[in-house]
Amino acid sequence: MTRPIQYSIVLFALTLVFVGCGGSGEPATTGDQDEITKWVEENPAPAEVDPDSM
Repeated sequence: MTRPIQYSIVLFALTLVFVGCGGSGEPATTGDQDEITKWVEENPAPAEVDPDSM
């Protein structure tokens, strides 16, 4: 690899270590969790399709 690419990879890795991947790191509040639960109940996952029936 060329030097600029190596430096870019190292800089990217160090950024992830010190800054993180963007998540807040805090669990969802009760209000947020209730909203998520309600949405999941209203939008169930589709039924699985048997691959042999295709």
